[in-house]
This record gives sequence, C-alpha cells and structure tokens, in this order.
Amino acid sequence: MSQGLVTYIVLGSEERLKTLKCPVSNKDEEYIFANFSNNISYEKKLDELVTNSSGSLIVFLPPSAFPNLKAKNALKKIRSEEHTSELQSPMYLV
Repeated sequence: MSQGLVTYIVLGSEERLKTLKCPVSNKDEEYIFANFSNNISYEKKLDELVTNSSGSLIVFLPPSAFPNLKAKNALKKIRSEEHTSELQSPMYLV
C-alpha cells in the first residue's frame, strides 16, 4: 500500500464501463474499473478490489463521475493529513 496514492474504483456493469475511457494512473492516483456482471457477488468483488488496490485512500465512483481538479486536491489534502496523523500516533513516536 502506497502512503501517497489515492485509488479510485469506478463502479458499474461491464457493458456501461466499456464505453468509458479510463483516466491514466500516475504516482498520485490509481484508477480501477469494477466490472460487475450478474453472476458475481458484489461483496466479494468489492473486497477483492479493495484488497488488491495500492492506495492508502480509496474512493468509490459511479460511472462518468471522475473527480475534477478541486476534488482531487481536497482528497490529496485528506490523504496528507491522514498520513501525518498516523506518524504522530504513539506507535510511531520515540
């Protein structure tokens, strides 16, 4: 799990998601399309996606609702504050 990475999991059917262009992942953000079909357990699929994601902050998105720059900056701030508070926890203090 990368401390600085935000993972966006885009939820939708395989039919719906195949019409979308996936944004390019980079060092700050990772995009994963959750292709749901009728014969799969949604809970199992979501658990698998979250477990295999690399981000320290995971955001679920409906199809076609990719975050704009303002939203991305807000998420980066949340991620940064979360990481700072983790480092200040008694477990990390000497």
